[in-house]
Amino acid sequence: DIVSYHNTEDMVHIYNKWFDCCVTQDHDCFVLKRKSIDNVRQYVPEFRKPHELNSECNFLRTVNYTGGAKKDIDVNGLTFKSSDFAFLMAWYLSEGNVLHNQNTAKSKDYPIKITQVKENNRKILEKELVRICDYLNIKLYIGKDYFELHSKELYDYFLPLGYSHEKYIPKEVYGLCKEDLIIFINNYVLGDDS
Repeated sequence: DIVSYHNTEDMVHIYNKWFDCCVTQDHDCFVLKRKSIDNVRQYVPEFRKPHELNSECNFLRTVNYTGGAKKDIDVNGLTFKSSDFAFLMAWYLSEGNVLHNQNTAKSKDYPIKITQVKENNRKILEKELVRICDYLNIKLYIGKDYFELHSKELYDYFLPLGYSHEKYIPKEVYGLCKEDLIIFINNYVLGDDS
């Protein structure tokens, strides 16, 4: 996506009950234009300038995402099932952080903390983390309202993703198949209490 900023006076506001956007006056808008061809009403794809739009033009609002193929994800030598990677990324991005600059013995073991206080969500998280950590041979500590994973590979992967508002979704998530993206979104929403 390319986002640029223009003087609002130069922008054309296009909206209806289901759609709302602003574009520059010279923007090429991709629309499906309703036309009659051989006495049959059809939608024909074409580009139109904002001043050429009318009630016969429909913006294409969605596409069918084919996504990536279901495949294992390598994280610094740890091989995740893609659905497990989606699950862990969702919880880490919404509720997790890497612990650093601490003088405890545990902090020297590359700790990653995921906090969750809602009982139902904790049960889901605990069940899946125990299973994932078991097959990846990752140490897991279960606290009263948090889970702590200990893995240099994960620590090194998560550290560059930043803290709190700095966090971003890594490129590996965008390549997941549709089913795994649904796992990611559903769990991100469960984890995001803020």
